[in-house]
Amino acid sequence: MSAKWFICQNENVTGPFSTEQVQNRLQSADVAAGDLIWGRGLSAWQTLRSWQNDLPNLNADTYVEPAPEAWHYALAGKSFGPYNRATLIGELKNVHQIGEVMVWTKGMKEWAHLFEFHEILTEIGVNKRSFPRTDLNGKVIIKADGQTLIAPTLTVSEGGMGVQLEVGLVPGQGVSLEIQSAVFRETLHAKADVRYVAGGVVGLKFTQLSPEARGAIVQLVRQATTRFVLKAA
Repeated sequence: MSAKWFICQNENVTGPFSTEQVQNRLQSADVAAGDLIWGRGLSAWQTLRSWQNDLPNLNADTYVEPAPEAWHYALAGKSFGPYNRATLIGELKNVHQIGEVMVWTKGMKEWAHLFEFHEILTEIGVNKRSFPRTDLNGKVIIKADGQTLIAPTLTVSEGGMGVQLEVGLVPGQGVSLEIQSAVFRETLHAKADVRYVAGGVVGLKFTQLSPEARGAIVQLVRQATTRFVLKAA
């Protein structure tokens, strides 16, 4: 398997690139030695200068998920952080207005509502059905940069979805989606941006969704919310 590398310049992630392509970009000054790179064999983002020095020892077939360098959350016009992920979870457990929390970590283009982070909600003990999204049992076919990935679906809302995926995507990538589930009459097609990648979960924000697909998702979420309210009552 050839190495696949992703480069981060000024918070903009591009790739994947082969090792040769990265070296050529360095030589042509398309990227700088201080820019960041990540790929299989690296446990975290590092500078291209360090990557060049470590390249002979890197095993491109060994995957270790990169740990985000820092997390921030915002509430009532104030931002807090940076925190590592474990500290973020601890801080959020003490927040009462959890539905108003926004979250950001390096590689994201913009702040996102906390309810988009399926795994974080689970860890802080928040019932996901309190938010306008629902669990989704199915799969999604993801096409990005010439590769095709298949991932189990976790949650869906009018604005996006969460899927279970260990490797292959990075924040900022644009992807095409084919969403398949027994709850939908047909396959739903959408385009999306990767919002975050953490803990084996990928958050996707819809950038293009047909009226038919949007209607099917909205109806599903409303039905799930209604069932939850009736059950709670």
